[in-house]
Amino acid sequence: MSLAWLSLLEALCGFACGGPYVELSARLVAGGAAVAGWVGCPRRRALLLVAFGIGLVGAWRLGRLEGELPANTPAAFELAAPCRDGRARAWVRPEGAPPRRLLLSGLPDSLQSGARGFAILGGIEVVSRRNPDDADRRRSLLGRRVQGRAWVKRDSVVILSGGRLGPAQGIRAWLVRRWRREWGASSPLWEALVLGERRGLNAEVQGRMGRLGLAHLLALSGLHVGIVCALLLWPFRRWGRRGTVHLLPLIAAWAGLAGLSSSMLRAVGMVAWWAWGRRLGRPSRALDGLAVVAMAELVWRPVALLSVGWWLSYAATVGILHWGQGAAPSSRLVAAIRISVAAQLATLPWVLGLFGTFAWASPLSLLVIGPVFGGVLALGLVGILVESCGLGWPGIHMMVMVASHLFGASVALAARVMPEAWGHPGIGGGAWTAAMTAVSLVLPPWRGARFWRWTGALGLVLVVHAGGWDRGGAQWVSMDVGQGDAAVYRAGGRTLVVDAGPWSPAYDAGRSTVLPYLARRNLRGVDLLITHGHLDHFGGASALLNSGRVGRLIMAAADSTQAWARRLGSIAREEGAEVDWVEAGDRWKMGEWPVECWWPRGDASAKDANLRSIVVRVGSPSQGLLAPGDLEREAERALLESQLLGQASIRILKVAHHGGNTGTDAGWLRVLMPRDALVSCGRINRYGHPHSAVLQRLESARVRVWRTDEAGALRIEWDRGGAARVGSCR
Repeated sequence: MSLAWLSLLEALCGFACGGPYVELSARLVAGGAAVAGWVGCPRRRALLLVAFGIGLVGAWRLGRLEGELPANTPAAFELAAPCRDGRARAWVRPEGAPPRRLLLSGLPDSLQSGARGFAILGGIEVVSRRNPDDADRRRSLLGRRVQGRAWVKRDSVVILSGGRLGPAQGIRAWLVRRWRREWGASSPLWEALVLGERRGLNAEVQGRMGRLGLAHLLALSGLHVGIVCALLLWPFRRWGRRGTVHLLPLIAAWAGLAGLSSSMLRAVGMVAWWAWGRRLGRPSRALDGLAVVAMAELVWRPVALLSVGWWLSYAATVGILHWGQGAAPSSRLVAAIRISVAAQLATLPWVLGLFGTFAWASPLSLLVIGPVFGGVLALGLVGILVESCGLGWPGIHMMVMVASHLFGASVALAARVMPEAWGHPGIGGGAWTAAMTAVSLVLPPWRGARFWRWTGALGLVLVVHAGGWDRGGAQWVSMDVGQGDAAVYRAGGRTLVVDAGPWSPAYDAGRSTVLPYLARRNLRGVDLLITHGHLDHFGGASALLNSGRVGRLIMAAADSTQAWARRLGSIAREEGAEVDWVEAGDRWKMGEWPVECWWPRGDASAKDANLRSIVVRVGSPSQGLLAPGDLEREAERALLESQLLGQASIRILKVAHHGGNTGTDAGWLRVLMPRDALVSCGRINRYGHPHSAVLQRLESARVRVWRTDEAGALRIEWDRGGAARVGSCR
């Protein structure tokens, strides 16, 4: 292995040993690797120690960025990005403190980038993981150079002026205004392909590209830089080797205009490495140049290492350079497939950890899209350059429009022909450490011992997935969906979703939280049970029904005349799902154990929707879970007086109505005698849930309380013998 790579790996080990949000298992592996490198290279020990120290210094610099913002902090702010859905990144200067870059929520949507103002801020704790498939939020925010989060009291916002934009931001804003005026609906595509601004792109288009494994085409990367370099080299072709050096100022200016992301910095650095090698007549190994660029970025901005984009960018490039070469020059098709497969395999652990999908057909999709994309980008860049210079040549506008439609048509064709990506539950914890160890065995340019390195890597992959084998039993996950309810129960190869979470113009829990959980695990034909007709319980149901993953919609017979129930039933039938109406006494089996409906009766005439909430019991006969929706004390008393409870054992009680003081009375707890209680409620909710009186009653009954606003999503697991275990999904 070259000296550049040894130094980079040693620096990454130092970063892992001292960096934030690194698990103990990963620190131990990184420390062991650092010691092994130091012992195995006695002639390079001094240099390796310096590299390890560089990694530690980078980790220390990141540690200084942390610190929560106290409540009711007066601060001046300037937006670094336009406000969308009440949120925006901003530079904030709290009174008596240095400026920080925060993610603010609660702002007016009319604010644009550069707007300045004064507000009273309240700090929001950045929790690492709220739901099973969440990426690490702290690491993600720091990776985007955002140091924390805060909410703004709306009545305290005072806008001082529009603010002033920096030179690069001003040029970007001018270009975006001009493009939107000239090209209308086609402008967001070119904002993404040229400026790296994807927020204007249609969410459905981005999702489709992700499912095809082609999301990298919409992110500025080496592919884009390569196409631009090929276009720019044509005017300098007569200059020979000197012409490549003249490219560097132009490429660097474009990278600065596009925000200098990690992928752009890596691509520009590789172009510089290649250009100066040609200029000096001594071309150097591309892999060594990649290691030098990565080390330079680690020294300059170590925060980039917390961004998954950094790892995806460098891993894909290493895979292409290390594995994607070797095909005969005449075998262009084979070379293209080989390069695409190499990039996909190299980035697989990060893709699974972040997106939970495996687009196995993406090499074939790239064969369909790749040539078209190259031509589209070349045509569009020529048209954009001419149009932005105000030359107004005939046909330029048509060129850009044709390129946009051609790209859209090729994506639609690939989506129809190619299968969707496979779902995967992702990797985390010790499995993540094992996956990274496997990558470190095969990805860097080690010399020799190929058989043993690949054998060790494959063995680790098998160990990672061994923990996911079905061992029987059942599992319940109460999702953290804010002030609402959504849970997934899995047993015997079947899935029951109990409520779908809230909906608002800014947040659809079904689309954002529940659906990704189902998609990652390839769950189809699921049963969707809606306990009652309040938006915080059925708001996300439309997204689930429209996904095609629901096989049966279950609602209370007492709600069959309600408008919301008829609307959901209509959507379900259009999507080919069955609609079942249940009442007290109904039961069906999922695996070895039944699901029992205890409430409401079919003739329920209560006007309050809460009193008609479906109450279901799931889990093992000896340690079951009772989910009562938003049941209130009047219905609780009626249920206690009935004969439906029988001798059923309840180990876990899902507290009704998010812990509101409308039920969960002492008599209810005395009869059920639960040992654990789950409370699904939102952080800083305006209802004050869970109510202190309810918590007091639970404490008096010696019930251990688990809350989603504190612990995030909650998981209950039953083994084959029926024993239950409760814990957080973090």
